[in-house]
Amino acid sequence: MKITEQQIESLYKFTRQHYVEHYDLQTELVDHLANDIESFWEENPNLSFIEARNLAFKKFGVFGFMDVVDNKLKAMNKRYAKLLWDFGKEWFALPKIVITLIIFIVFLMCFSSQYGSYFIYGVTGGIAIYSLVKFIVLKRKLKIKRIKTGRIWLLEDLIFNAVAMNVFFLIIHIRPSLEIMESAGVISWSSIGFALFFTLASIYSYISLNVLPEESEKLLNQVYPEYKMV
Repeated sequence: MKITEQQIESLYKFTRQHYVEHYDLQTELVDHLANDIESFWEENPNLSFIEARNLAFKKFGVFGFMDVVDNKLKAMNKRYAKLLWDFGKEWFALPKIVITLIIFIVFLMCFSSQYGSYFIYGVTGGIAIYSLVKFIVLKRKLKIKRIKTGRIWLLEDLIFNAVAMNVFFLIIHIRPSLEIMESAGVISWSSIGFALFFTLASIYSYISLNVLPEESEKLLNQVYPEYKMV
């Protein structure tokens, strides 16, 4: 006895009712449920679809789909970190390393001047504002896309939510940065440290705000074979 397309759709609805919103996670769970349901039917053909579904769901334990979702999220976070690392390595090899060095020298000169604290405010505020604007624009595009397709992908969420993290991360580091700068003096190791930090922050922001969103279609096609069918 095989599961029908209508029953497959009901399993997708079932996963959504249990707070699984990402389509790739839903698909993985639906596959598990469908295989288990068919196995139960082989043992007992008299079971209804609902009864077999509930038995299959019990196999996930008291926490339901939570463990599967957590494991998938950890795996996707690792994949996202690898993508950042792969794109980031390009900035420390020719020819982009020249741009990286120029950014570092400019920051070092600014932070070593008597107006170093003002530059920290300016750079942090500039990146934060740009990140916020970029986040709003990208989120609007993502919302339109989701309305058209009706699907949310976990990796896609990670790419776009990283933009919001830029804003939060930079804002919470403004005050500690200023305190260290003011206590250390004008030209010090702290200036070099800040120049290095903001160089890396600028590269990270550029990759997460521009490169990954622009490459998202290609990346999603690589990660999810079914994405090509959307």
